[in-house]
Amino acid sequence: MVTLRKAVLISAVSVCAVGSSMGFEPPGPQQRLEAIGPTTGLSAVLQRAFAADDTIPPMPTPDPNDWLAAHREPGQTFEEFQRSRPNRLNAQRRTIYLQPLGAFPEQQNLEKLREYAAHFFQMEVEVLTRLASAPAALPAELTL
Repeated sequence: MVTLRKAVLISAVSVCAVGSSMGFEPPGPQQRLEAIGPTTGLSAVLQRAFAADDTIPPMPTPDPNDWLAAHREPGQTFEEFQRSRPNRLNAQRRTIYLQPLGAFPEQQNLEKLREYAAHFFQMEVEVLTRLASAPAALPAELTL
């Protein structure tokens, strides 16, 4: 079952539809409702979370340095998200591993990132030993 917090977060993140990098327009109320899908089978609390009101403001137009200002993304409905079979916490997947690649200037920043990720994802996060350089299999945009 989807918790209220997760449901609201997923709906807020998954309803964006990008027309073009410069012409992005946040989805309107009807597009947001279509992305969420039917709510009739949900509890009253979740139905209220998905209601088209001003409780949660709609996604704003991205600033020039935001991801959506530079990257075209087609958007995703909640049903599409569910069908994508996203990774879930289970017996095999219960720890997030952070692997520093290349020069990482301050160890304390890495600890702050580990702490934040542990709180955000509500699971254990471990920092692995830094690798001097990124493995060749990584795309160039992921290397330092």
